[in-house]
Amino acid sequence: MSRSNQGMRNLQSAGKQAAKFTGGVTEKAAVGLFRWATTDHNGMGRALSNMPSMEFFVTIGYVFRQFVIGGFMAANRQLDYREYSDSFGSN
Repeated sequence: MSRSNQGMRNLQSAGKQAAKFTGGVTEKAAVGLFRWATTDHNGMGRALSNMPSMEFFVTIGYVFRQFVIGGFMAANRQLDYREYSDSFGSN
């Protein structure tokens, strides 16, 4: 066997190992992201399961209202953070 053939096999083997490693890392990241995305972070699933039975559009309206309220709460929290960070930031 010539040296160039051996060198090519080493390069091919390294490429396969790199692709295998990259594929594994990508899979772990995708699975972790999917698990995080499907987690009920704010308890909406529990709230919906405890609700009495309603019509479809009434339920959609309820979810939308909760989403809007959550957005306002998050914006208010961000404004509070800016207010406090300004008072502590410079002396």
